[in-house]
Amino acid sequence: MKTILKNIMLFAAGALTLGFTACEEDGQDLNFKIQPGNELYAPADNASVNLDQGLNTSFEWAPSVAEDGGYITYEVLFDKADGDFSAPLAVKNSQMTGSKASLSISAKELNEVAALAGIENAKTGQLKWTVRAGKGLFAQTYTQANVLTVSRINLVDPLPTAVMLKGEAVWNMTVMFLHMWSVVNGSREPVDYSEYMPHRYHPEPFPL
Repeated sequence: MKTILKNIMLFAAGALTLGFTACEEDGQDLNFKIQPGNELYAPADNASVNLDQGLNTSFEWAPSVAEDGGYITYEVLFDKADGDFSAPLAVKNSQMTGSKASLSISAKELNEVAALAGIENAKTGQLKWTVRAGKGLFAQTYTQANVLTVSRINLVDPLPTAVMLKGEAVWNMTVMFLHMWSVVNGSREPVDYSEYMPHRYHPEPFPL
């Protein structure tokens, strides 16, 4: 298996080398240079977003230009307010599989990014975003970075592992549980379900 994988890798490397050589022989030098747009339109620097409203947030920026007129892809990078994007907290491809100079992020997605930035649940904090333009294996990050103030969604965090339901509204479920309990334990003794019926005031503990 290792020999097969090694042969495949050697073949791929050889094909890539031949491709580069062919381009050079045809006088078509490979050009991966990009002129980045370096301008972020929206959200503006120090803008605020309240995620409790449940609305998408639109990110827009100036398009970049490839020197050979080729195809460019975009990624939106997120980092802490004092980060430098060397290890971004999150990376999102732009619209149309990365080809469009815009991105719409749902409140849920941006809430997750805000959590990565250390913003607590239902609290307000700041994060930073910028854009990385790429062509082939080469990419350039925009020089402009905007700070975004985010108010996180007020969610139950962490989510509970169990939920207790009480009262008259769940009486049918209580009876079903008691009946199944008797079946599972093979009990043939009659059960007085009225003893377990909820009351508005029950000074005595329920029988065990």
